[in-house]
Amino acid sequence: MNKFNFNLKTSRNLNNKLVRKVCEEEQIASIEKSSAYDPKLEAATTAIRTYCKIADDKKKIVLKDLLKIADVLKVKIGVIENNLLPKGVRALLVSYCNNSEVKCQILISKALSLKEALFNIGHELGHLLTENTPIFINDALSSFDLYREYIKNEYEAKYIAGALLINQFELKKYLNNNSSYDINKLAEDYNVSYETIMHRFVELTDLNVHMIKVASNGKIIKRFCRTDKNINWSNIISVCGLWAARYVIKKNIDNIISQFSIIVDDQYRDIGRYFCFAKLIRKLDGSNYSITLGCPAKEANKFTCYLRNAPEIRVSKLSHPCKLKLCHNDKIIKIIKNRLSTAKNI
Repeated sequence: MNKFNFNLKTSRNLNNKLVRKVCEEEQIASIEKSSAYDPKLEAATTAIRTYCKIADDKKKIVLKDLLKIADVLKVKIGVIENNLLPKGVRALLVSYCNNSEVKCQILISKALSLKEALFNIGHELGHLLTENTPIFINDALSSFDLYREYIKNEYEAKYIAGALLINQFELKKYLNNNSSYDINKLAEDYNVSYETIMHRFVELTDLNVHMIKVASNGKIIKRFCRTDKNINWSNIISVCGLWAARYVIKKNIDNIISQFSIIVDDQYRDIGRYFCFAKLIRKLDGSNYSITLGCPAKEANKFTCYLRNAPEIRVSKLSHPCKLKLCHNDKIIKIIKNRLSTAKNI
């Protein structure tokens, strides 16, 4: 991001929020320009699974499987009370000396569900597999370079966690053998969270899809895209409350909500038609966010279980904050709200 291209030696005392914002936007943009699929991380994950004799066609990875990997990496796994962990931390990789020998241990919060525990164990194992130098968040926020390295390490560890739990060959086999996909069912089949399976779907599918994670205030906090050129998603930092991505949060809806968006220019000429579906995710601390998958309308038939009664919204590309002008037009807001409120939950 060119406007932040200045001498880092004179910027040591920059506000931590600025460091975080700039580096996270850079990371998101970097992922968008490339593919969400990372062959090197996939190869590393496949190698350790093979070494530990975890079959490629095994869908549900259990704790015993991750303990095998932990044993190979010479790391112990323990459980700890949630209040003993730093605020917001669910798992921790610690090292200590025992008779002059450095040993590692993964500590997992007791408050986690089994799915969350498995993913967080996989995440910490990912740090060991990548052999990245550990960086503490407080240190990382002191400079751009450190925080860039920190979020890169976190991204790679999360990628490996997903790849450990969901083997690429098994999921690709499913994608090739089915004409329509049910993301909810996939999450159940692999015994993983909705967000984890969504990540792996976007990483491994050949479809032209985008995934966004939206906070309760409408800010996009994560996005993965393929080759969608009609909407410049990297310029969109937040979404309108009338979009499904935020609507499920506003209305506190547990079921998946879907919609079509017809994008028009200033002359009201159609320049693109898109389909998306959103799901509300509830966190342990009581906060919520949504996960949304979108694609061109011509590929919506790949998600037939989410198509029923999906309303249509006609919008323009130009506005703030979501770059869609007409969704803020008072004359049509009532129409859009009526369409969304009458849509049947799936």
